[in-house]
This record gives sequence, structure tokens and C-alpha cells, in this order.
Amino acid sequence: MDELMQRASKVKLVVIGVDGVLTDAGMYFNDRGDMLRKFNRRDGMGVQLLKSYDIKTAIISSVDSGIVKRWAEMFRIDFVRLGVDKKLHEFEKLQIRCGLKMEEIAYISDDIDEIDILEKVGFGVTVFDGMEINKSYSVYVTKLKGGEGAVREVVELILNSKQ
Repeated sequence: MDELMQRASKVKLVVIGVDGVLTDAGMYFNDRGDMLRKFNRRDGMGVQLLKSYDIKTAIISSVDSGIVKRWAEMFRIDFVRLGVDKKLHEFEKLQIRCGLKMEEIAYISDDIDEIDILEKVGFGVTVFDGMEINKSYSVYVTKLKGGEGAVREVVELILNSKQ
């Protein structure tokens, strides 16, 4: 088994960024000024597949959004942290709460406010259209863009490593 698959096989928690990972990072507004987001159904199915392997899921986002809360409820995300200014601090609290080693955590990122987390986790990932600097801190860069099934791609890699 190569190093990538070895790292993936240890994952017990997948932490997912929202804007730019679950979404395409676009900001859509209706006439009332409400911000809308588009999610990919395949990512949601990927999250559900993790449940069958007893792999926990989490979302950490700097934006507190009712839309994201509803998405997280729909797909039964285990831990949801929204409106977070210091993602690393919230991430470390989550790691302690779950009682996991860093090598047992995957983090899917897209932007520079997540580099400090990528440096710590055992399975750091950046989506294809994420920032170049994030890619240099990641063990895997997705072939798909954020909001276009990149999370599902990571889930399938992790699940295939456990076969």
C-alpha cells in the first residue's frame, strides 16, 4: 500500500470546509439580499457513506449560515461549528473532544485560513481549484473542484483505502 493510501486508511474523522469545498465559493444573492449556496448531492451521499464505516464528520466555517445548518442536519454531520473566527482553535477542541490523534483526521480545504490545520492533520486535502499554497501543505489535491463532487472524491479514496 502506498503512503497516500496508508494515510487515508487511518482516517476516523473527516472535517470539511464549506465555501469553496462543499460549494463553488460563489456568492449568490436573491432580490431580497439573501445569500444562496449550491451544494453537490454527490458530496452529501459521500458523507452518508462515511457513516457506514463509522467515520465521523464535521464542518468548520467562518460563516454562520442557516443554509449550511440545514445541509448539515440533512446529511447528519456529527459536529457543526459555524461563525468561527479561529478555525485552528475550534479544530483542536474538536480533536480533543473526539479523542483522536492528528493522523486519524482528514481536513478538506480550499483557502489560506486553513493552512495551519493542514500542517497538523494526517490527511490534509485541498480541492482542485483551491489556493496553490494550500496544495503544497496537502497530501492530496482533488481532481474535482469545490462544489463539484470533490468531497465525494475524497470519501471514495478514504473508503477504498479501508478495503
